[in-house]
Amino acid sequence: MTYDRPGFQAMLAEIEAGRVAIAITKDLSRLGRNSALTGLYTNFTFPQNGVRFIAINDNYDTIDPNSVNNDFAGIKNWFNEFYARDTSRKIRAVQRAKGERGIPLTVNVPYGYVKDPENPRHWLIDPEAAQVVRRIFQMCMEGRVRLPTSLKRTRF
Repeated sequence: MTYDRPGFQAMLAEIEAGRVAIAITKDLSRLGRNSALTGLYTNFTFPQNGVRFIAINDNYDTIDPNSVNNDFAGIKNWFNEFYARDTSRKIRAVQRAKGERGIPLTVNVPYGYVKDPENPRHWLIDPEAAQVVRRIFQMCMEGRVRLPTSLKRTRF
């Protein structure tokens, strides 16, 4: 979804320096998933810098601007953007539902807990670490330990 990828920025620098003749991707979605910016690069930036762009699986090639496949590129770019947003929404919904059911959202167990040997999705309090956590909490309540600003805003 973003064009702030280090590899993409390096490629643009090479293109603008005139050291690239052809840019090739597997398909249009690999260039990017923002339909407006992808179109900007394929229709303006690349041609202005004399770069031929090829998206292999989409049969897209800027060398033939009259190709039927090139005519559908805008629609494919829009669909790629929609697909990425839709997938993101679905993943967030699944994560939210898991959290609401009490299913851990991480593989790594936080300090103070251990995985239940009989059910790895269930966490048990680690008695040894619990003593440390309780001591830190008590020290905070007494004003002897200050939480970092980022933790003060965290809801536990």
